[in-house]
Amino acid sequence: MFKKASVAVAVFAFSVSPVLGGLIDTVVDTTPGGATVDANVNVGEYVGTVSGGGAGFGNPVGGGTLSVDSDANGIYMGFSSMGDISGNSIVVYFDVAAGGFADNSTINDNADFGRGRISSAANPLTYPFDADYGWTISSAFGGFQALFQLAAGGDNSLNFAGFGVTADPIGEFPSNSTYEFFIPYVDLGISAGDTVDFVVTYGNNNTPAFMSDEGFPNQFVGNPGDGPVALTDFHRLVTIPEPATMVLLTIGAVAFIRRRR
Repeated sequence: MFKKASVAVAVFAFSVSPVLGGLIDTVVDTTPGGATVDANVNVGEYVGTVSGGGAGFGNPVGGGTLSVDSDANGIYMGFSSMGDISGNSIVVYFDVAAGGFADNSTINDNADFGRGRISSAANPLTYPFDADYGWTISSAFGGFQALFQLAAGGDNSLNFAGFGVTADPIGEFPSNSTYEFFIPYVDLGISAGDTVDFVVTYGNNNTPAFMSDEGFPNQFVGNPGDGPVALTDFHRLVTIPEPATMVLLTIGAVAFIRRRR
């Protein structure tokens, strides 16, 4: 599923647009292919990267790189140059639709560890947008990852949405420095061409979780802790349009080039 050469690729290049506060990086995907989920993030495999940082928990996440991409079927996220995340968990929050949750104050699902990491992050955790989904990535219990649709309520109120596809699952004591995942659009309730806003957080496995300053994007000076924590910044991936739309864009691009000659 590597990139394929086409007129659209030649004419339209991806863009990563940084801004200050709120929306930090925007990656616009105009290439027809996605990444290959093989536990290797190769040069040129992903359409773009987003900024991150922080070192409050020893730098395993803040010192890494997050690459993003999409194709006609879903989105790709490739974490590379990562350290050992044993004893802690990564949680990614997504905003993909109207509505959603401003924070996790009404989300109290501790039926299992994955749901609990989303529900128990800080006390409360305010999102930088109205979040629709939470995705737990952890080395606990032998290592696992799971995506849930957010919902108010108690145990089992979060709706399981799927597992990200990966070639090299995270173990309980992960020694691999690269984690690659594919999430189908259907699991996020969206389609090709839609916008995916996201923020990557890192915290311990306590209840409430003590939050690190490490993440994508980095938005704290020092670890914010386990009290009220407000995320203010996030990244955006504008996914590749559906094939029919790409054909129209390509035709328009060719016509534009001819007019310019």
